Amino acid sequence: GPTDQPVSVGATANGILIGARDGLWWYPVSAGPSHIESGSVFSVATLGDSAVVLGADSAGHPWLGTVDTTNPGISLADLPPSIAALHVTGGGVAVNDSGGAVAFAGSSSILAVVQFAR
Repeated sequence: GPTDQPVSVGATANGILIGARDGLWWYPVSAGPSHIESGSVFSVATLGDSAVVLGADSAGHPWLGTVDTTNPGISLADLPPSIAALHVTGGGVAVNDSGGAVAFAGSSSILAVVQFAR
């Protein structure tokens, strides 16, 4: 599991997602943990059997991804260049069934609204 103290967690019927400074970890109900994304994780927001996760790579550039806990793994979103180039040190994400809000915090702060493709 994580070597650092968890920063954010999210639970689904299939298991628990734990975000820490060493990445995103998946703890399924019936198996051992797995590391599914590297980098710092700032926020995990679950919705049903899915989650939206906000983090940053080792250079501090943000990533945003979705996890389907029925088939664990992460799908990273293509961020606009102006956001992808930011150096972030934190942030948060909140979601509902039609989209969400993402806050990127660092030397510059940005609040973005996202909609889920249907």
